[in-house]
Amino acid sequence: MKNSKINAKDLIISVSSKIFSRFGLFKTSIDQIARESHKSKSSIYYHFKNKDEIFKSVVEKEIKELQDEVKKSINNQDTIKGKLKAYIISRMKYLRELDNIYAALTEEYLAHYDFIRYIRKIYYKNELKIIRNILESGIKKGIFVVADIDSTVLAIVISLKGFEYSSVLGNYTTKSEVTIDIFLDILFNGLNKKLKEKISL
Repeated sequence: MKNSKINAKDLIISVSSKIFSRFGLFKTSIDQIARESHKSKSSIYYHFKNKDEIFKSVVEKEIKELQDEVKKSINNQDTIKGKLKAYIISRMKYLRELDNIYAALTEEYLAHYDFIRYIRKIYYKNELKIIRNILESGIKKGIFVVADIDSTVLAIVISLKGFEYSSVLGNYTTKSEVTIDIFLDILFNGLNKKLKEKISL
């Protein structure tokens, strides 16, 4: 019985994710979720208090998937520059595929929800942590000299918002990777301990 309950909850989350992606939080109804998951409304309410709680579970699941994929992409790279590029590209890629995360992170109409503010706080905290870890690794290897790491991390994260916005709008092309390479060249030439015409990182 326990396994059936877990599976039912996972099914509701999975189905709800697709519905929220199409219609958004406000236009999605419990009736839709019940109908498309082939569950009664009482079954939905057995697992979740309300629609907001379902949306929260959907976003948390997607964030976990995003973080796992980003971490995997970073760990597959051996160089500092490679790790930063992998982070940017994998993040853009999966944000395009996971609509509910992007809505939770950017849509103003959701900002008044306490659970959305909490999700945003946790997400950005993790984002800052990833960039900080990469930079600190570069500092330890003598690649970077950073006077104020907190401000540097924040500046990089803010810069990445432009790539993220363009990607989610569907403007991501092979030229986007060229732009990312240019961005990283500017970043690395600004942080390199010794400027060189060519440097292998």
